[in-house]
Amino acid sequence: MISTHKIQEDTMRNSSIQNNFLKQYFENSIVPQLLIDAELYLKDFTPAAGKLFELKKEHLERNICGIKEKMKHSSFIENIRGVLITETVLKKEIKTNDERRFLKCIQPCFSENEEVINGLIVTFIELEVQSSLLDENRRLELENQELKEFLYRELTRAGKK
Repeated sequence: MISTHKIQEDTMRNSSIQNNFLKQYFENSIVPQLLIDAELYLKDFTPAAGKLFELKKEHLERNICGIKEKMKHSSFIENIRGVLITETVLKKEIKTNDERRFLKCIQPCFSENEEVINGLIVTFIELEVQSSLLDENRRLELENQELKEFLYRELTRAGKK
């Protein structure tokens, strides 16, 4: 028969392994991510988020209101509160003060029994590559249109001779 003490030890060991895994993930991720609790306090961030928002370990356990100052996106806090209320994922394009564009994704984190949101994960995906591809596509479409117009003029001129 398994004792209650053994079950508690196993649960604590599994919890420790999960916490260690999460800690390693955040320390090694190249994706800017913030882990925020339901009271809007910063719990953790990836090195990429630290660089993007000029965050240091001293920012942990502080309210996230200071982070919004790094963005042109003024409704950052309102978006977070909205996800806490609606319990749905929010995706929105934003700009940082240095004019970089990101897709911001705010996801609720639920408690183990899935009844209460105990925090949020905010992920920032840079859109620069997509933007440059769109710009290149527009340039090629314009070039294609100019070529069509040139060919039409030349063919029309050749038909009049």
